[in-house]
Amino acid sequence: MSAPPGPPEPAALTFDEITRPRTTWPIREFPRLVIDAARLVDQAARRDLRITLGLSAVASVLMAAQLFAAQRVLRGLVEEEPTVGRLVGPVVILVVLFTAGSVAAAVAGERQRLLGELVSRHTQGLVADAAAGAELIAYESPSFHNRLQRTLVHLSGRPVQVTSAFAAMVGSITTMAGTAVALAAVAPFLVLLVVAAIVPLFVAVKVLGRLAFGFDLAQTEADRRRSYLVMLLVHKQGSKELRSFQLERELRGRLDALWAQRIARLRTLVRRRTIAGAAARAISGSIVGGVLLLLVWMVSTDRLTVPQAGVAAGAVVLLGRGLQNLTSSISTLYECALFLRDAQAFVQEAAVARAGSDPLGTPPAFGGIELVDVSFRYPTGQEPALDGVNLVIRPGEVIALVGENGSGKTTLAKVLAQLFEPSAGEVLWGGQAVTAEQRPALRSNIAVLFQDFERYLFSAADNIGFGRAEALADADRIRDAATRAGLAELLDGFRDGYETLLGPEFRGGTDLSGGQWQRLALARVFFRDAPLVILDEPTSALDPQAERDLFDRLRELWRGRAVVLISHRFSTVTSADRIVVMERGRVLEQGSHAELMERGGRYRELFTLQAAPYQGTWSP
Repeated sequence: MSAPPGPPEPAALTFDEITRPRTTWPIREFPRLVIDAARLVDQAARRDLRITLGLSAVASVLMAAQLFAAQRVLRGLVEEEPTVGRLVGPVVILVVLFTAGSVAAAVAGERQRLLGELVSRHTQGLVADAAAGAELIAYESPSFHNRLQRTLVHLSGRPVQVTSAFAAMVGSITTMAGTAVALAAVAPFLVLLVVAAIVPLFVAVKVLGRLAFGFDLAQTEADRRRSYLVMLLVHKQGSKELRSFQLERELRGRLDALWAQRIARLRTLVRRRTIAGAAARAISGSIVGGVLLLLVWMVSTDRLTVPQAGVAAGAVVLLGRGLQNLTSSISTLYECALFLRDAQAFVQEAAVARAGSDPLGTPPAFGGIELVDVSFRYPTGQEPALDGVNLVIRPGEVIALVGENGSGKTTLAKVLAQLFEPSAGEVLWGGQAVTAEQRPALRSNIAVLFQDFERYLFSAADNIGFGRAEALADADRIRDAATRAGLAELLDGFRDGYETLLGPEFRGGTDLSGGQWQRLALARVFFRDAPLVILDEPTSALDPQAERDLFDRLRELWRGRAVVLISHRFSTVTSADRIVVMERGRVLEQGSHAELMERGGRYRELFTLQAAPYQGTWSP
């Protein structure tokens, strides 16, 4: 049976809404904000949400029913001759209602915990999809990191608060409805007076939500800096330099300073929220107190009997408490809805960016790649990283990119790998211009080894098989890739072979040397078996002999494939079909080693400079 159609998707957000989130919404938009938050919870666990809300409603109805049972007991004590026989029935009913209500409330509380976990699972998936679906260039923008930080924090915790607050709101409304009926049966006009107590609380809702949301937006950048400092202090990646340079005190001082700044601003926020909240509750409590005094006057003037007054007083107290709980729930929902709207904007933008692209689609066959007057500028860059680059790479060619640091080699590699879209110019794949929608699918025809390759804390087989995840189960292919990378002997020697967990962070893990990790990353590239291979400093962690062996076998290892090689060691690129020299984002010259040496340009100058120490012509 097909699932029922879901609610309509929210209207697409404008660019301004995405890049400059609003810090508040008018209170009249509260229903829409709550509906959006409730929709998120409903998408995560529809059945469990209904069970939780149903239990909360039952518990609230039973609480209201206790008023009628209590009234019957009071009438038996005051207006009738109290005997055990007359009172046992009403008392038993009251006890049953109280017990059933308590059990229902307890079960509802436990179900809320389960519902919260289900919502967290759903929202964590949304964040993962959004971040993984974002283009690589987004990670070069501070605003993207700020929004990602807020989304990670609020989509992981806020939906759970929404779940609890939503259930509490339903319970409060149900309790108040039953209580209002009981009070209306005694003194209808008192219901209106008690309801008036909600007005100042609703005013406070908007103030408190706006203050909290504005504070969070203002602190996002500082929060990210604190997270970065904590990472430096506790993670393995920075542990060596932390101790070698004795940076603990300095970094801890910076962390403390950021915390002090946050706490100082938080104190201001808490003070303002406390004043607003306390004032609203004081006014509301005064109104409820006035109603209770009015009840005392009505009893003293015989306008109400004592049992009526007892029920009315209980109803007023419950109704007042219900109103406060309701506004507290609404305040939480309103505040959470503001944060969730900001997070959902991030998720929605990523979904829009992915629309129309098919990362698993069938790309056109590789017939060469060409860059035509390609330029590229980073979001925070002052100068273009690439400036008018023209380059042709044909199947079967080995192309080497050389140049000083900052010359644009790695940026060019990312453009070739379809990870960056040019700011200007065209990339042609097989003679056809590449569109933004095609780029994800084209990546399946490209294998990239980055200089800062990832070390996956999974099995050795996973580390290799991630090169083509859909073929992870192909053990023979994994072994062949390991053999080509020179790793088979090492992995066969492990107790668990290719299933050995790598990295020391998890129990049972085995760490590798830098060179072994690099060979593993190289095996991942072999496993991908793509017609275009891009290698960014693939031998930086290998010893000289291993490096020489790899480059001697370069054509054999990638026979028939186009290979783009980035290296700072000019001795390793001399056998390339074409060497491309880059400087300040431009292609300065290109040709074979012999051609460039004969030309006497920048390549010859750099090659001679690097070779001088080995020829005895260099002195410090």
